[in-house]
Amino acid sequence: MSIEDVLRTVRQASRNQRNRAVTGIPERRKAQEIHARRRLFQRYKVEITTKQYLEFCRWIQLAHKDPDPRASFVRKMNHRLSKWLIIWGDHRLFCVYDKKRNRIATFLAPDME
Repeated sequence: MSIEDVLRTVRQASRNQRNRAVTGIPERRKAQEIHARRRLFQRYKVEITTKQYLEFCRWIQLAHKDPDPRASFVRKMNHRLSKWLIIWGDHRLFCVYDKKRNRIATFLAPDME
């Protein structure tokens, strides 16, 4: 690989970063949050704030170390994703947790449990 190829790659990468900043494409964690909150509303007709979403993520993180009645592990899906059940008020919410990003990736419909 020549120095010109390396410079071209660097220029392209910085151009992509500028384009993301200009177009307002959110970072992956934020995009994952937006997706999960949309799916929660779509499948359970429940709206939550970012603060509540982060609280759900925290419940799962704490349940890894110490069993928590609010979040229970259901099964591992692959090396990065696992299925969890969140008990929130009178709602039983099934979700997929992304270990790499420490965030809930999506909420599953009740029939997908």
